[in-house]
Amino acid sequence: MKHSKKLGLFLSLAMLLGVAACGPTTDPTNPSTDPSIEPSVEPTTEPIPEPSIEPSTEPSVEPSTEPSVEPSEDPTLPPVVDVTSTISVKNIHGEAVAGATIVAGEASATTDASGNASITYKTEVENIVISAAGYESKTIAAGETTINAELSFTYGHIGTLATKSWPLYERFSTYVTRSTDYLHIRQIAMNDAFDNGTRTAWLETYISVGDTTTRDGNEGVTQIVTRADKTYEIKNYGGLAIEGVIIDRKVENGHSIIDISIPFDTIGAEKDDIIGISSGLWSEDDEDWAPMCAQNTTDLARVENPSEYVRCDIDNLIFVNSKNEYPKPAEYNKEELIAGKKYNTGNPTGTKMGNADDIYFSVTSTETGFFFDMVGFGDFTDSEYIKFVFHTSETDGGGWATQASDLSVLVSKTQAKSRTGLTDFWGYTNFGNDTATVNQPNYTYNESGYFSLTWTLNYSEIPEYSKDCEVSFIAIEFG
Repeated sequence: MKHSKKLGLFLSLAMLLGVAACGPTTDPTNPSTDPSIEPSVEPTTEPIPEPSIEPSTEPSVEPSTEPSVEPSEDPTLPPVVDVTSTISVKNIHGEAVAGATIVAGEASATTDASGNASITYKTEVENIVISAAGYESKTIAAGETTINAELSFTYGHIGTLATKSWPLYERFSTYVTRSTDYLHIRQIAMNDAFDNGTRTAWLETYISVGDTTTRDGNEGVTQIVTRADKTYEIKNYGGLAIEGVIIDRKVENGHSIIDISIPFDTIGAEKDDIIGISSGLWSEDDEDWAPMCAQNTTDLARVENPSEYVRCDIDNLIFVNSKNEYPKPAEYNKEELIAGKKYNTGNPTGTKMGNADDIYFSVTSTETGFFFDMVGFGDFTDSEYIKFVFHTSETDGGGWATQASDLSVLVSKTQAKSRTGLTDFWGYTNFGNDTATVNQPNYTYNESGYFSLTWTLNYSEIPEYSKDCEVSFIAIEFG
């Protein structure tokens, strides 16, 4: 370890073992922005030109109330007649969608302020396409005189798989929307390798509702595995029977696309619940795992930790929070709380650890030891802790090497334990085979949304310490 001034912090950042490189993505496969893979065709809004009519000198004729009939070119087929459909368009909230464009063959119409429109078209028309700004287009069967249609909001971007150097890497992006009965997840790859038989891989998708503290044994977490060989597995970690899931796969414009529709009731959710989503890809060919990065950030949403999943609500608001709930507004003055605390570890903006706790602290020399006064702005769970390494030797190691005389200490909200005699920083990253420090930490959670942690390390616990020596240390949050 490198020698520095007394109590100098020469490294303060949150580290996470085994993280993958992530980065902001401008994904050309976003289903809301890439016209090459739009699920439906945007109808024209050009008005249909009216044919010019010469004034007639014939006596006026009352219009017929019978539907117009056009003779069929094939006498064996039924005649083509006009059909009129009255269509009501609403969103998932049951609100009228005004200004929606409706196209049936060559006919078109626009919904009024109440979301209603009437359109007349030929019986040979099979489908009606409905589209509106901010919504996914929808194709429905033509022919009914009264049609009620629900439009889903435009897909929101959950995240994109981390960067990898694999040949033919699919690098899926995940998007979400919902309808009254279903959660809809769309996953789009950078290429079609997942479907063209050149890859042995599978994509894992995770959905969480309710409690997000654990995955194993939790009825609120469901896994859907989609394999390149077109087989599937569906598992609920609490043993619930998951039924009614619809999985559709296709290749469009060189992109593999997976559409998953899962009923809310089968996963124990309501349509307006906040839901967490993550995904990851295992490549058998590369013997490696690609985790998902949250939205367009460098933060990992690891599938094994539901507290890191990306959240979405009924309006497709996408956000990162440690629970399936909206982030609570800060009820404190952060600048006041961190005043005088010049050291920082676990800063979420400077680490790949999405649930880092943004801990600030000061260190004061007392008569008996070093007093650490910390404040953090995350949840700092029971499994999270800060690792300190205290260095007094004049001999410095390189890289992550430590000196046998260095003191390594793990501090959680309930305990502080130490080890010496280590020559590798990573040789002590979990509690066990260690000794409790003389003083134990004091943890307090404030309902306004932050926590405080104080702890004193006695001078006598630091090997080779003297009042004239210089002590340097590092502090890294783990979790």
